[in-house]
Amino acid sequence: MRAVVVDKFGDESVLNVKEIAAPKPGPSQILVSVKAAGINPVDTYIRSGNYLPSRLPKLPYTPGGDVCGVIEAVGENVGSEFKVGDKVYSLLITASGAYAEKATVEETFTVKLHQGLSFEEGSALGVPYFTAFRALRTIGQAVKGEKVLVHGASGGVGQEIACIQIGKHLGLEVIGTAGSENGAALVEAQGVTCYRHDDPDYLQKMKTAEGGFDLIVEMLANKNLENDLTMLNVGSGRVMIVGCRGEITINPRLLMGPETQIRGIGLTDEAMLETIKCLDEMASKNLVKPILGKSYSLDEAKTAHAEIINNSYGSSYGKNFFKIDN
Repeated sequence: MRAVVVDKFGDESVLNVKEIAAPKPGPSQILVSVKAAGINPVDTYIRSGNYLPSRLPKLPYTPGGDVCGVIEAVGENVGSEFKVGDKVYSLLITASGAYAEKATVEETFTVKLHQGLSFEEGSALGVPYFTAFRALRTIGQAVKGEKVLVHGASGGVGQEIACIQIGKHLGLEVIGTAGSENGAALVEAQGVTCYRHDDPDYLQKMKTAEGGFDLIVEMLANKNLENDLTMLNVGSGRVMIVGCRGEITINPRLLMGPETQIRGIGLTDEAMLETIKCLDEMASKNLVKPILGKSYSLDEAKTAHAEIINNSYGSSYGKNFFKIDN
């Protein structure tokens, strides 16, 4: 089969398409014929080697955690819920890598594709929606009625729109920001108020109109974190850092007086069942609606990684993905 293979950590130039043997499912694994594979910023961090050492894969490896496709085979210990021919997607991680024509996924991380969603949309669910649920509920502990700011709500990795959709489902009052007219239109189409962070006065306008926030889901902490700390409600306020692309200096006194908090959000397999339950509930009400971004072929992997980390994929918004014809 064709797959993107990384033989050494480095920049996007280390991504190469090769012919390799198709993986075979282990006893608790499912073999998926991949139709679409999602592209996430974390894929670029891992590929570069700039990630937690304990979570770096053994070389060589195939990147990616989000696949969607059709079950081709199941391991001997896989339950009766999954059968050959079922449409499924991976939630958070694969066993063999996502950027390939076939992938193995542990049964624990496999979810049946919700009715009405395409393969491409299925590839946009795993990491973005899991991360969003973790930021809002698992770690963020958001409760119905709280006010949430999704800071950078129109970005091109899917987590932002996932936060809005899950937040509304959980009964939160959600506010978003965007950096362009098209981005603002995308956020407002989700039924939430949006502020333009390319407006130099947007912070003051937002503070005046909205007051404080109980929870801020931050997509670009190296730029926005100190400003976030000035918008939190006393006592209850907390910032969940989902995205960061550099360092920032903050004044700790902004946390001390109001007794607010900062938490980082990572990728772990904690609360898998809660995430799946939430997505099932949303899907039953037609509330799972991922926004698709730019489509690539496997041969364009170098370009895909360069563009997602530099936000240089043009006017598209939403989750970028590989479309795989096999």
